[in-house]
Amino acid sequence: MKNSTPRLIFAAAIHSALVASAISVLAADPAEVAAHSKSYTAAAESVLAMVNTKKVDAEAIVKKTDVMVADAMWIAEEYLKLKPEASKWFKAVFENIPAIKKMGYEEIEKNWHDGHHFDGKEKEIGINHQDEKNEHFRDPLDSVTHALLIQRSARDFGAKPDEESLKRMKSDAAEGIEQLKKAAAVVSKK
Repeated sequence: MKNSTPRLIFAAAIHSALVASAISVLAADPAEVAAHSKSYTAAAESVLAMVNTKKVDAEAIVKKTDVMVADAMWIAEEYLKLKPEASKWFKAVFENIPAIKKMGYEEIEKNWHDGHHFDGKEKEIGINHQDEKNEHFRDPLDSVTHALLIQRSARDFGAKPDEESLKRMKSDAAEGIEQLKKAAAVVSKK
């Protein structure tokens, strides 16, 4: 082997092309991502409109947040196709959604939005959820939990109308939209 440099360069170029091709294949269909993003955003904006006018229909918001959860889960599942190392973590959140819906706002926020339910469970979920390098996983997961937080606030408001529930719905809707946009941008890249 006189000069292996051209072969190494060629092999590296082929490897890079294959990796880029694999990522492109894994990326979600941009039209589907756009449809789920639009649906989530429309539901969240509808919640914001109700809150801003203080004409809150708690049951309508519950239905809208169920749509938001489904759209956010779809985006999160597509996110995992690109970054599968957090699949156990996401699955644990998804499996607990029925239980989360029965929790109070503070409990949802602490344990599921802030992730304290998973403290000390790194081996169980296969990832250190508090590690800064894993922060990017928060966007798809938090777009789910913000919808659940809105739902809890809507139920609380339906039982006893108060300003705090309105503030929470407004804040969680805005944050959910922002985090879903970030996650959607990742999964739609080709």
